[in-house]
Order: sequence, then C-alpha cells, then structure tokens
Amino acid sequence: MKHHTFVSLLFFFLFSLSVVTCCRENEREALLNFKSFLEDPSNRLSSWQGPNCCSWHGIYCSKSWHVVAVNLGNPAPARVILNGNKELVAMPTSISSALKGKISSSLFTLSHLRFLDLSFNNFTSSKIPSGLSNMTYLTHLNLSNAMFEDSIVAQFANLTSLRVLDLSCSYEVPDVSSISYNLTSVKLSDSWHSFIHRGSLSSSNLNWLEGLHNLRELRLSGVDLSEASQSNKWAETLSLLSNLRSLYLLNCRILSAIPINHLLNLTHLSSLRMDSNVFTPPIPNQLANLSSLLIFGIKHSHLAGSVPYLPQLKELYVGSNHDISINLNSMFAVPWPRLERLDIQFTRVFGSIPTSFSNTTSLVYFVADGCAIQGSIPPSIMNMTSGSIPEEITKLEKLQVMDFSNNKLSGPIPEKIDGMKMLTSRPTDGNLLGYAVSLLIAGVELDIVTKGRSYQLVAVYTYVSGIDLSCNTLTGNIPQEIGQLHGLYMLNLSHNGLSSEIPRSIAEMRGLESLDFSFNHLRGEIPRSLTLLDSLSYLNLSYNNFSGEIPRGMHFDTLSADGSAYIGNKFLCGAPGGMNCNKSVSSSIEKFDAEDSRLEILFYGVVGIGYGVGISGFFMILNLMKEKWRVSYSRAIDKIVMRIIQCLCKS
Repeated sequence: MKHHTFVSLLFFFLFSLSVVTCCRENEREALLNFKSFLEDPSNRLSSWQGPNCCSWHGIYCSKSWHVVAVNLGNPAPARVILNGNKELVAMPTSISSALKGKISSSLFTLSHLRFLDLSFNNFTSSKIPSGLSNMTYLTHLNLSNAMFEDSIVAQFANLTSLRVLDLSCSYEVPDVSSISYNLTSVKLSDSWHSFIHRGSLSSSNLNWLEGLHNLRELRLSGVDLSEASQSNKWAETLSLLSNLRSLYLLNCRILSAIPINHLLNLTHLSSLRMDSNVFTPPIPNQLANLSSLLIFGIKHSHLAGSVPYLPQLKELYVGSNHDISINLNSMFAVPWPRLERLDIQFTRVFGSIPTSFSNTTSLVYFVADGCAIQGSIPPSIMNMTSGSIPEEITKLEKLQVMDFSNNKLSGPIPEKIDGMKMLTSRPTDGNLLGYAVSLLIAGVELDIVTKGRSYQLVAVYTYVSGIDLSCNTLTGNIPQEIGQLHGLYMLNLSHNGLSSEIPRSIAEMRGLESLDFSFNHLRGEIPRSLTLLDSLSYLNLSYNNFSGEIPRGMHFDTLSADGSAYIGNKFLCGAPGGMNCNKSVSSSIEKFDAEDSRLEILFYGVVGIGYGVGISGFFMILNLMKEKWRVSYSRAIDKIVMRIIQCLCKS
C-alpha cells in the first residue's frame, strides 16, 4: 500500500512538473498570432515553435510561467552616414534583421507583461497601437526608431507603472556633407553629425505624462515638440516627474528658453541631454543647483553665455554653440574631480589650457576642435619639464581619444608617447571605453571625402581610440615609441611640418585601421613593414618627400590602387607625378649587369688559377711516386684523348 501511494505521488509530481514547465497556452497562442503579422527576413523568430514559449528567442517568463518580457529590439540596426551629397549611405551589411509588418492586438492580451522592446524594427507608417493603454503592468517600454507615425495624445496615460519610456524617433549619424577638401587645406563645419528620422511622432503638449510618477528614464529624442514649446509652461508636466533620473530631448525642435524653473524640481535628475534644439540664450546659471546632475548636453543649440560650475559632472557636452564663451583659466581655476568627457568644440574659447587642467585626472575624452586654442599644452598636465605637447601622458591614464586638431600647437611629438597606457593594448568588445561612434574629425573628415568610398565608414564606426594632431605646426620626428600603441585604431598627423622617416616600429600597431601622414616633410623610404598591417583600411602618405619604391603586399596594394595615397612625392618610384619607375629600374638593371660581368670575370680568373694550382700539385705528387704509376697514368690519359679525337672525327 505504501509503495502504491509513493508511486501515485511520484506520478502526480511528474505530471504537475510537465504541466507547469510549459508557458500558458493562451499566451503561447497570442505570441504565435503576433508573429503571423510579421516579416522576419533574418529568421530571428525561428525558435518560435513547440509547446514551451518560455524557451523562445526574446521571451521571458515568471516563476508561474506567465510571459513577463518580450525583448525583440533589432540587435543590429543598419549604420548609415550622410555623404557629401546629403545622401544616406548604409554600411555594407548582411540581410536586414529588422522585423516588418504590423503589431497584432493579440500582443496586448499578455496581461502580465512587464517589459516590451520593439526598437529599431520597421513598422512603417503604423500608428502607436491603442491596445498599449491596457498594459498597465508595464515597467519598461521601448518603441524607439521603429518607424511609427502618430501624434502622442493619451496612448500612454494609463501606464502608471512605467519606469522607462523610450519613444525616440531620430538618432545621430555622421554627416560629412559640409566638409570640403582640396590639395592644400581642409574646410570643416561645426557639426559632423545630423539627425535622421525613423518615424514621425509629435506631441502638442506633455499632459499625457502627468500620471507617470514612477518614471525614472524618459527619452523623446526626435519627437516634434515645436507646438508644445510655444507655451511658457510646456515643461510644467515634467516637473511632476519627481523620480526622473534621465531626460533625453535631443532634436525635438524646441523653440524656447531652457525651462530651468521646472527642471529644478527634478532633484534626482542625473542625465540631461537637450542637444540640437533652438533655445533662447543664455545658459541659465541656476543649472548649478541641479546637484545630482552627472551628464549634461546642449550641443548645437544656439545658446550663448558661460558654462555654470557643476563640480559633480562626469560628462559635459556644449560644443557647436558659437556664442558660448569659455575662459579656460576661469573654468579650471576650480576642480572638476569627476569629469570624464568634455566637448567644447567650436565654442568661443579664451586663453590657453591652464596648468590647473592637470587636476582633471578622470578625463577620458576631450574634444576642442575649432577653438583656436593658442599657446602650448602646459607640461604640468603630464608632469613634464618642457615641450609644447607633453612627453608623458601618464597622469591622464584613462585617456583614450586625444583630438587637438585644427589648433596652433608647435614643437615635436613627445618621444614618450607610449605613456598613454589606455592605448598600449587593444580592448576587447566587452570593455570598449570611449565613444564607438563619436566620430571625431580625425575619423570622418579627410578620410571619407578624399577616398569618396562608403566602405571607409566601416572603419570609422569601429574607432574607440585615436590620436588626431592634424592641422597644427608640429615639427621634428615621429617617435619610435609610437609603435607601442598597440591598441590605437586611428592615427592622424597630417598637415604639419614633420620631417623624419616613418619609424619601422609602426608595424607593431596591429590594431591600426586608419593612418594619415599626408602634407608633411617626411622623407626616406616607406617601410616595408607597413605591409604587415592587415587591419589597415585607410592610408594617406601624399605630399611628402618619400623616395625609393612603394612596398608591395597583397592587402597593402588594395589601399591605394589609384595611387592617391602617394601623390605629391616626386622622388617616390611609381607615385603619380613621381619618378619614372621603369627608367629607374632599367638603369638599376644595367648597373647590376655591369657589376655582374666584373664579378663573372673575377670568378673565372680565380677558378682558373685554382685549377692550375691543383693540376700542378697533382703532377708533383706523381713525380714523387713510383715510375710504374706515372707510366700507367700517362697511358690512361692517352687512351682518353684518342677516344675523344675519334668521336670528333665521326661527327
């Protein structure tokens, strides 16, 4: 009896386990119906079969086997750029991974859903589904850049549990359309990015946010708020979101002053990005009262005035505002102990970089293009004794991107450049610091325009480290130690007065993808070791004083099939406008042949003398031997000679 009871209980347990380890049938059917309305060119949903939907790609279930998360954001959205003709150019990619079609209402019957991500898919011209308003348990909703076209009114008003909401419908891409290039100069614009829209969303007011008190993160970049911002109280609803930590309103066509009075109520706000709007100047000084703010960005927003002191900041982006005034001496007279990223490009900068800048020891990213900074970088920044650019960059150990292009720096490149510790090893994909798509002028400018080919964009997007000292007046040598920067992706020393040879150690820079030494006075032969850099996808050595022959290599030959990388080197064999390669080679061959003839005469002379000495020695030995041996040897020689004569006669 006990045995029977045990078997019954075991059977019941196994049966119960088999039941609960599968997702709910009604939720499984809802997901299959949702799938039936979609096109899936990359087969991302190929696992959506079988009884247990909890094991399907992108589906997550609770302990009670309810579907609580649908994570189907596009894992590989196409990377694009605006080329010189303002045309959208996509990187070469495999088949699109974006889901297409319409969103079935069955998705909104998943009443336990907490997390929904459909970002960067292609629901072209679709309106925001009204069924979303029923998903009151949602805490995370991401519909960004999914090609929705609608006016936001009250579709999200009931989602009071939301902590994260992302409705962005535009994002930044590299834009090189306003960069012009000729043989002697580069003309740069003040912005190398443009926003492209993936969808079209607008909102005449923000009242629909009023009940979303649990929001921690709100992203509305690209949502048209031009009508809403006409009211002086357009941001009043934002002030009610007391738990908000991150607010992103980039490229929203806001036409007003920065709503500082409403923002001050957001006492937990740590990230505020409002770039690419049309704000009424000035920058409000009250921003300094946002004591929790760690990230602040207002790039390209038509602002004026000065930057308030925010000592707790980690990231500050104020570039491309021509009327923002920055006195470097005043700015860094006080410490910025946590600052990691600073962008002041194309602002009105006064003075030179002060010695107090050395206190900014956490700095990882510093961009000051187009600021006309004068004077030298103070040695105290890098703990050095002299030099316009310090010889040791050891104090800023986390520095990964150094861009001092288009300034008035002079003197040599520091010999101890290998002190940049972050650049001496190439980071793995899981530990990439810096902006992967920040696209400094070193990565976008000359490279793309000169070549005129979209395949360069692949390399641009992989830059996570770089040195750009282009368009200065640097002189002297390229230090041998530069070869120790194994992790460097991009090196641009163009448009300077450097006059050394290219160091052979450059072959050790195995991660280098873009190399530009054009418009200098570099001399000597192009090192053959360059052909060992299989990672190199862009090379420009034009307008220097190189001589000798261009190195050959299977991959290296593809970098400049038209010779544009070598133009302007009149002593370089095979370069456009350079020495006649055939003539110089012919003269070299003639010289070699003459030398070879002299060596041949010398060789036969030595052999003849040696042969004579050898024969004489042999006969001397015979003379010292018995007479019988000498006679036998003479007869043998006579027989050989007679046979040779007979053969000659017969022929």
